[in-house]
Formats: sequence, structure tokens, C-alpha cells
Amino acid sequence: VAALGAAAISGDAPPAAAMAGIAVALLVGSLDDAGHLPVWLRLLGQAGAGGLLVLAGLRLTPFGPLDGLALVVLVVLLTNAVNVLDGQDGLAGGLAAIAAAGLVGVGGWASGEPAVTLGLALIGALVAFLAWNLPRARVFLGNGGSYAVGALLAVPVAAISGEAWPGLLAATLCLGVFAFELLYTVLRRLRAGRPVTAGDRDHSYDALAARLGSRPRSTLI
Repeated sequence: VAALGAAAISGDAPPAAAMAGIAVALLVGSLDDAGHLPVWLRLLGQAGAGGLLVLAGLRLTPFGPLDGLALVVLVVLLTNAVNVLDGQDGLAGGLAAIAAAGLVGVGGWASGEPAVTLGLALIGALVAFLAWNLPRARVFLGNGGSYAVGALLAVPVAAISGEAWPGLLAATLCLGVFAFELLYTVLRRLRAGRPVTAGDRDHSYDALAARLGSRPRSTLI
């Protein structure tokens, strides 16, 4: 909410449909926090949020005729990736702030593009959030916050992809930790014969925390 508000006040906000898509992601995650929505309904809501970003004119242009569908898939992946990494104090918020800073840097922080403005607003909102989320946290993202941050990160990625594959690959590097953890989690659960959507405490950051004997140290690394 802070990121959207700052972008709107700046006078250089993304299109209304894009802001609505982020709001939908927030709403779906918040409803899940309150009442545990079925997996299919969560995925439908995440895809709907991505569809609104497409309606706003955002695309992953290197994918040609499938550029709109590719963006919807990206939103679904990012919302879940942020959620998967939201497992210890300061981790998801800190990584998202770092990723947003990388995306803003790749996108040209002084370009004045609405996506860059939104990226800067997201960095500021996340840094302020971390003041309350670092160990021991008093405020948490929850699914609502995780989904919204994932959808917010998709906006500068779409803008950067206008530079064709080099831009998209650079954006992918900024999101590398999220991509790794999501892929690692899915493959690990499939190999163990467990449902992909079932939660566990066997993430890479959990293993690192056990090895170091400290979750704050794991988050810092």
C-alpha cells in the first residue's frame, strides 16, 4: 500500500489497471491469511493479477505472441517465490528490496519511467517495513504482503524486457535467489513424494540456519 501510494503521489504512477492487479494480489493473499483459500483459487487470483498487468500494457516482449501469457506466468511464479522465502525475519523483505534495487539500476533509475518510479517506491516501502520485520519481528508480510510484493516486482521486470533478451536476462539475475529457492523447493518436494503446496522447514535458509545455529545469520548471508 505504501509503495502504491508513493507512486501515485509522485504523479508518475503506473496505469490504473496495473495498480489494480497489485491490489488483487494483496486481496487474494490476505483472504488466504484469513481463511486458507484452496490452491486453485489462489492460483486463479494470482493469474488474474497478472492479467490486469497485461491489460495495463505490460508484456515480456522477448516472448513474441506469448508475451502476455509469459507475464501472467511470471506473476504467478514471483508471488509464490516471495511467499516461499518468507520463512524467517527480514528475509523476504530484505531480498525483495535488493532485487528491486537491482531492477531499478538495470532499468535506469533516472529514466522517469512509471515502472522505475514504482520500483523506487517499493524499495522505500520495504526498507521502512524492515525496521519492524527484522529479528524479532513485530510485523509480517503474510501471504497478502508476499503476493503483493511479487506482483510489484513483476512491473519493472516487464519494463526492462522491452530491451529484448539482454534486458530480461539482467532482470532474471536480479531475481536469482527467488528463482533458485522456488525451483529448489518444488524439486525437493517432488523427489520426496510430498505435495508441492505443502509447507515445510527444509528450505535452503532453514538448512543454513541449522548449520550456523542462528536464523539472523542465515538471513544476513
